[in-house]
Amino acid sequence: MILRRAAVAIALALVALLGAPCLARAEVPLAVDLGGCPDVPRDAVERLVRLELRATVVPDGAQVTRVAARCAPTSAAAELEVRDALTGKSVKRQIDLAAAGPVGRPRLLALAMIELVSASWSELEIAPQLAARAPPAVAAQALASVRQRAPRPRVQLGAMGVVHGFFAGTGPVGGAGARLVLDLPKSVSIPIDLTYERGQPGFDLGSVSVDVLSVAVALTWRREWARAELRLGGGVRGGTARFEGQPRDATTIAASSFWTGWIAPAVVLAAAWRPTRRLALELGLDGGWAFSSMVGRVAGTTAVELTGPFIGASLGVAVAAGG
Repeated sequence: MILRRAAVAIALALVALLGAPCLARAEVPLAVDLGGCPDVPRDAVERLVRLELRATVVPDGAQVTRVAARCAPTSAAAELEVRDALTGKSVKRQIDLAAAGPVGRPRLLALAMIELVSASWSELEIAPQLAARAPPAVAAQALASVRQRAPRPRVQLGAMGVVHGFFAGTGPVGGAGARLVLDLPKSVSIPIDLTYERGQPGFDLGSVSVDVLSVAVALTWRREWARAELRLGGGVRGGTARFEGQPRDATTIAASSFWTGWIAPAVVLAAAWRPTRRLALELGLDGGWAFSSMVGRVAGTTAVELTGPFIGASLGVAVAAGG
């Protein structure tokens, strides 16, 4: 018994360390019983179960995980039961197939079966000793299947045009930038922006050129639909800016330039549309209150500064990887 448990532990450890390269094509034996749902096409359900769980559908047996469905004759409800030979446990769940309609019921039933079996096999991650009665290779294959289906962070990288309006005399500045978005599980995203913008507000004595380089980081809540995505959250934007006076008459008017740092708490909102799974077109809005240590003066009075409220917008395209 001790040797068997040691073999299971070693097999599971190899999967964890090596990513199960040698098991990439291995399949877990799984018995699928649809006798209680005679109106559901068996082939459609079994095909999706095989693909998602990397399983081989086999006859029921003593050391085979079994998933069964029983459909109610007078309603669209179905009861699912998993008897897992790998963990020695069983679990049940009821689902409502009415929302899917007759055409979508096989897919909905298959997805519910997949989730229930995957939930049972995932216990091998928490308690590997549960698999002591099963062949080590089969237990390792089941764990590899669970890990393959685990949600992975998605990374989006894109380019965008951007414009900000500062209400303390600086006026609008516009430019371009890059955005990196890390989509984490539990509907959390972390967008990171790097932008360069330029503006040139005018005055009676000339103008002031403004160059703004900024970095923004935010923590956002994410809501996703089939081809759309919405992000809302807050963070911080800051960087450095250069102000340079441009007099109308350089012979009679003195001008100078300086650099200043700035920082701002900000609220961000972004909406994206996905024409494909990997490509996204995104519209973003942000706003906040900027703080800066220096101001620009024209004719002795404060004319331009980055202290005060601002609002911005961006339009860009992004490509996603992972997820």
